[in-house]
Amino acid sequence: MEFILILLLSLATLIKTKTTQEVHVYAASSGIHVSFVDNGINYFYSSDSVYMQKMTSANYHLKGISKSVNVQNTSWFMNNHANFQNMRISILSPTHWKTKTVQQALETDILIIGNKLKPKINYVLENLHPKIIVVDKSISAWYTENIRKACYEKHIRFYSIADKGAFVYSVQN
Repeated sequence: MEFILILLLSLATLIKTKTTQEVHVYAASSGIHVSFVDNGINYFYSSDSVYMQKMTSANYHLKGISKSVNVQNTSWFMNNHANFQNMRISILSPTHWKTKTVQQALETDILIIGNKLKPKINYVLENLHPKIIVVDKSISAWYTENIRKACYEKHIRFYSIADKGAFVYSVQN
């Protein structure tokens, strides 16, 4: 009886994964990693593609992911911006705060800050207007706290991977 219950739970998880759209953000010492899971396919971004390839094949295969694809090989990812399932996701780069790069701030659903960047958050928020900011564990405690305060002041949701672990966001269609 236990075996049947475990089998049914495993099948339910597999079916859920095959019909799920999620964004996963996690960090390792080698850099920031973002997975865009879409109906059993893992589209990934990493600042270390060798590490990410190993990570995706080892971990996601058990969760019903049928294949992994480098997100840079898709039409919906360009210049650290993704348009995934009608969501805009931006991975911060120095051009977002060192120079004014846009006439009007880009509305984005999720802004991911990682790769040991030291952003001046007020300058970043002149170019990007996120609904959620996710900070990975490579960002120092001082910068993380500075970003947290700015988010609080501007009513932006904040998530720290160092404090809470991997960020998983289920996309609602």
